[in-house]
Amino acid sequence: MRISPSGREPGTLARPTALLVAGATFMELLDGTALTTAAPRVAASFGQSSAAMAVPISAYLVTVAAFIPLGGWIVDRFGGRRTFAVAVVVFTLA
Repeated sequence: MRISPSGREPGTLARPTALLVAGATFMELLDGTALTTAAPRVAASFGQSSAAMAVPISAYLVTVAAFIPLGGWIVDRFGGRRTFAVAVVVFTLA
């Protein structure tokens, strides 16, 4: 058995990390799905047509896509664990 410099056996954190990333990805997809599903009712509550919700949905998706490379830069600068924790807190508060 090989021990890594951190004192842990290689691969011991692979499964929990994979589950955490899968859970975060699920939250992101669920958020987009909820937005798309709720769009007609949101538009009706504002007295607009369903087509009027295309702009906010597109803006949301473009924002998510723009934050992917920015997130990579932030992880390189501040570390993955800290960045992920802050992202989950911000997402939850939002």
